[in-house]
Amino acid sequence: DLDIIFVSLGPGSFTGTRVGIAAAKAISVTTGKKIIGYSNFDTIYYSVIKEDHKYLDQELAILIKANKLSYYTQRIKNKKYTSKAKVINFQELTEETKSVDVRVGSFNNIHGIKFFLERWPSLNGHLEMIKNSEVLIKEKRQLSLTPIYIKEHYAS
Repeated sequence: DLDIIFVSLGPGSFTGTRVGIAAAKAISVTTGKKIIGYSNFDTIYYSVIKEDHKYLDQELAILIKANKLSYYTQRIKNKKYTSKAKVINFQELTEETKSVDVRVGSFNNIHGIKFFLERWPSLNGHLEMIKNSEVLIKEKRQLSLTPIYIKEHYAS
C-alpha cells in the first residue's frame, strides 16, 4: 500500500542514518516504489510552520543536538535553505545565529539559548513536509540518497 518512501538522510547518528537508508533501499527494491530523502532539519522546520505560519517569512536557525555542547545547524526561510549545514559549539551559537529571527531546536533549552523555540518533529509536520515535497523534488534532494555528514566520522 506504499506510494512513496521517505527516508531521513541526517544529520544525526552515523550508523542510524546508514541503516535507515539501507532499509529504505531494500523496501524500494522489493516494492518498486520511489524514495525521497529529506533532512532532519526539514522535519523540525515543517513542524514549526505547520503549527504557526508566521514563521514562514522569518529566517530560522534550526538546531539539532549533536552532543552535549554542540549543535548541527542550518538556516531556512520561506522553505529555502539560506546557509550550509554545519556543526557549532555552544560558545559559537550566539555569534553564528545572531542575524536570525528565531532559533528552533528539538531539545530542552537547559542552557538558556535566547530567542529559542522548542519544537519536536510532529506527525502534522511530517505530513506538511510530504505535502510540500515538490520543494524536495525541485531541489533534487531526493535524487541522491547520500547521508548528510556534517562532521567527519571517527571511522574515516
